[in-house]
Amino acid sequence: MAGLETNVYPIRNADELSARYRLYRIRGLRKGGEYYQNRQEIGKRMSIEHRTPATVVDIGDAPHLVLRDDVTGPPESLPLVRGTAHFERLDEVFALDFAKRDPVTDTICLRFLRFAIQNALDPREELWQPDRGRPFFERTPQIYGEAALFSGFAVRPVIAPDGVLGLCVDCTSRYVSKRSLPVKMTADTFRKYRQQHFIYHYGRDWFDVRLDDLADVNVSEETVATDGDQVPLIKYIMQRVRKPIPQELARLPHDASVAYYMNSSGETRGAPTGLCYQVLDTQHHNVQRHQHKLTLPPTRRRQKIQKCVERFLRTLRFDSDGTVIRVSPNPVKVRQRMFQIPDYEFGSG
Repeated sequence: MAGLETNVYPIRNADELSARYRLYRIRGLRKGGEYYQNRQEIGKRMSIEHRTPATVVDIGDAPHLVLRDDVTGPPESLPLVRGTAHFERLDEVFALDFAKRDPVTDTICLRFLRFAIQNALDPREELWQPDRGRPFFERTPQIYGEAALFSGFAVRPVIAPDGVLGLCVDCTSRYVSKRSLPVKMTADTFRKYRQQHFIYHYGRDWFDVRLDDLADVNVSEETVATDGDQVPLIKYIMQRVRKPIPQELARLPHDASVAYYMNSSGETRGAPTGLCYQVLDTQHHNVQRHQHKLTLPPTRRRQKIQKCVERFLRTLRFDSDGTVIRVSPNPVKVRQRMFQIPDYEFGSG
C-alpha cells in the first residue's frame, strides 16, 4: 500500500495468542483528585507483588481489577491516597481473544502484551534497562572522551491505525560517565553528586538510582536484613547477583564506600559507590561537544529502528508454553492526508 510509513510493526499472529483473566470489583475509590492516581497505583502494586500483568478497567459504572486467572488475587483491602480500595472477586473466568477485541479488552490485551515483551527482553544479556517500562539499551557503548553513549530502543504495544495490534518502536540513547564514582569517598567529595542520577551496576543488572547521601559505614559494615538475619552488603550482593560475577564487582574492596538511594517501593538501600556511573544530561561538558551525534536524519533513524526490530523483536516469547509473538518485518503504512490550515487574523488585522 502506498502511503506514509509509520514506526508501528504489526503482530502477525494475534489469533494464536491467548490468556485467561479474572475480574475483581473495586469498591472505595472516590471520584476526585486522586482517583486516577489510585487506579494506576493499584495496577502497579498488583503487578509488582504478583509478577503478573495487572490493570484497572471500567465495566459498567464500576472500576475492576484485571489479573491472570492463575494468581492468588489481591488482598481484601489496599490503603491508598485518602482512601482504601476493597476487592470483590467475581466468579467468571474470561478468555482473552487478541484477534477480536472491544474497547475494554483492548486495554487488557495491551497490558498483557506489554508484560510479555518485558519478560521476553529481560533475560537478554546484551541488553540492560534503567527500570521496568523504560527503554532497553545495548550493553556495549561507544566511547566519546569521558562519556559512554549507549544506544537503545523503546517498544510499546499499540493499536495500529487499521485496528491491528502492533509494536511501536523508536530508537533512543543515553550518555553515562565512562568512569564510576571513586571506590572510596568522603562526605566532601560526595557532596556534588548528591541527588544526581546514576546507573548502578548490580552485577549484570544495571538500573537507574538517585543517590541521596553517603553512608558513614563501608560495604562490610552496612547490612541488609534477609531471612531473619543481618547480612553485610558486600556479601548480600555477591550472593544475589546473576553469575558469573563481573570483574568490577569481584575486585571491589571490602572497605568500599556506600551511598544510599530509594527503591521503587520507597525503601532506602545501599549501593557501593564504585559501581555507580553518573547519568550525563545534554548540558554536561562531556556531552555538549558530541550532542550532534544524537540528532539523526530520518533515513538513519529508520535504519536504526529497523535494526532493533530485526535483532530483538521479531520473535518474542509470549508465555511459558512456547507461543511467540511474531512481528512483521515491515511497518504499517497509512494513507497520506492533507490538513487545510485556516487563515488567522492577528492584532489589528
